[in-house]
Amino acid sequence: MAGTMSHTIRVAREFDAAAAWLWEAVQVPDNFTYVTRGLLGMPALARRAEPFQQGETISGWLFLFHFVPIGRHTIHIESIDGELRRFISREHNRLVKRWDHTITVAELPGSRC
Repeated sequence: MAGTMSHTIRVAREFDAAAAWLWEAVQVPDNFTYVTRGLLGMPALARRAEPFQQGETISGWLFLFHFVPIGRHTIHIESIDGELRRFISREHNRLVKRWDHTITVAELPGSRC
């Protein structure tokens, strides 16, 4: 019986932007497509300007380099907490059984986040 591999990767970035502005931006699907451009494409999210909604599930084709189909990918929006500025998604596809994201926007001094 094969074991389950689990890894946690933490990535932190600083931005010259107000935390409130960036928090609004991370909730827009079209910005997801902007961040992953060149590597991944998910047409189900392309040009969608309305924000993600808590409890929403999006499923659609995922493309490597925007033209190699890797299969269907599912994104479930587990939680959107405006007070904590925390966004949690649970994702999966045929290659990755579980891919969870937690995005947190924290205010830093000097209009940075």
